[in-house]
Amino acid sequence: PDGGVLGAALELIPETKIDPKTSEQVIKLVQSQEESFTSLVDAAGATRDPRVVPQLHRWLNAGKNDAVRLKIVLALEKIGNGEARAILLNLLQTDTSQFIVEHLIGVVDRMQFPGAAAAVTNLARDETAPERVRSQALWAMGGFKGEKIGKLLDDIEPEASNPESAEIMKACVALAQFRRKEAGAAMKLQESYRSGSPAVRFQILMRLEEMKRDHPVIGLGLDS
Repeated sequence: PDGGVLGAALELIPETKIDPKTSEQVIKLVQSQEESFTSLVDAAGATRDPRVVPQLHRWLNAGKNDAVRLKIVLALEKIGNGEARAILLNLLQTDTSQFIVEHLIGVVDRMQFPGAAAAVTNLARDETAPERVRSQALWAMGGFKGEKIGKLLDDIEPEASNPESAEIMKACVALAQFRRKEAGAAMKLQESYRSGSPAVRFQILMRLEEMKRDHPVIGLGLDS
């Protein structure tokens, strides 16, 4: 159906505002479909209605395509009720797809619900986790409040299979501390930038852009 009239009509549904009549039509359609397709998933998220969550969960569990599964994750983020949060938290802790887990870390970082900080911290400290997942989790720790998170960031000594990956993870720790506005974090971040490889420097500049925060290393980047 995704390539036909139904798919085209669903793609026209605005993401930010959907009228009640259209929302009800979408909800009924979601509940009646055994299989998902991208425009229907997007429309389900646009309704922001908890009634579509059970079906989204079924599609998520049955899905084999990570691109579609990510669409479902983002739809659940938009709905954001307790059931959706529980699904996302469980997925973060159990899913085997590195692609999905990396994106889930960003999702729970944005949503900031109970249990998210502990799950992200566990991934950051898990030496068996993929290094990209650990880097994303270390960065995301900066989005959570509390002295415990600050102490964990102080104590973490990232190790990796190669020196550059270890440098990137250390830079992510410095970025998380800078994000939390901790004392000395700006200088630590500058030192990480100066001693880092181009990949480390790119990571730092990318995250600063994401934070919308100024830092002297931006000037160093302009001079490179």
